[in-house]
Amino acid sequence: MRLLELVIAATVAMSALPALAEENVDSDVQEQARIVIQNRKFRLGTELTLGVATLPLDPFHKGVAGTARLTFHFGDFHAWEVAGGSYAYNLDTSLTEQLLKNFGVQRAQLPGLLASVETNYVMKPFYGKFALANRSLLYQELYFVAGATVTYWDDGSFRSGPDIGGGVRFFWTEWLSVRFDLRHAVLFSGIPFVDDTFGVDQSLYLGTALSLNLGG
Repeated sequence: MRLLELVIAATVAMSALPALAEENVDSDVQEQARIVIQNRKFRLGTELTLGVATLPLDPFHKGVAGTARLTFHFGDFHAWEVAGGSYAYNLDTSLTEQLLKNFGVQRAQLPGLLASVETNYVMKPFYGKFALANRSLLYQELYFVAGATVTYWDDGSFRSGPDIGGGVRFFWTEWLSVRFDLRHAVLFSGIPFVDDTFGVDQSLYLGTALSLNLGG
């Protein structure tokens, strides 16, 4: 009987070892996850953005624009770009010069985008950091935008429509960051099947900017 009791006790002890080892492994994995997945070092509140951009999609003009934006960040994931505005200075392309000089085309027939105002929802699903030359850490954020824009053209017309895009932000300090944006808008002039002048245009925005974080 004594021998049987020892065998049973040893069997129970051996069966408990894998469970104990598994518990220790799970604890180690959870601890590593807590180390890897960290809270954001930089949090945004009210953001003021000032930047410059180019509008490369128009074959008749190459616009250089100045941009200002005001964005409210509700948290690490959601934000609302309350208002963004751009004013463009248009330069004629060689195609435009040929049309004006050699084919009798009037400048009013080749309107260029002059100004735009937009509002957008901002989603910020990706945030991370990487080592820069093994000397310092650089924090960045990837974001996407979707909303609506209204544009004014130098022929006096207004065109509006949806816009989508995205960008990447690099944090410099708690209150200063650098961002790069790419946005595309589909613009409608007039009402389809109603206005004879109804048309569809597109605008591509490539910009870089400095952003001031006024709270977060």
